[in-house]
This record gives sequence, structure tokens and C-alpha cells, in this order.
Amino acid sequence: MENEKDGIIVQDGNMNKYVDRLVQLMKNSDQRNKMSEACIEHSQQFSQERITQMWLKLFEYNGSE
Repeated sequence: MENEKDGIIVQDGNMNKYVDRLVQLMKNSDQRNKMSEACIEHSQQFSQERITQMWLKLFEYNGSE
């Protein structure tokens, strides 16, 4: 996750900062929508197809030795 791009990161236990950031997102639909789109895009890195292909490449590589 990249802070302010596809999520928000706050220091552990800093509830005031967490609440402030959530309130900002609730009030700013444009920022919230951009962050949501970036999050969906980022999540594609972890799709079942992509992970399966990575595993298959790894097995092929290890089997060629």
C-alpha cells in the first residue's frame, strides 16, 4: 500500500490521526474515488491468475536445474 495513493497509513495507536484522515476521506469524494480506483488497480498484482503464473514460473525454473 502506498500512503495517500491507495490507502492511508497512520502510526500505530494514533487514533486522532486515524479519525482525522477518515473524516477527510468522508468529506472528499474525489479523493476517496481516486484512492478507491488506485486500490483496485494495486490489488490486481495479487489476482489468482497472476499468483498462479508466478508459481508456475517458479516450478519451471526449479525443474530446469
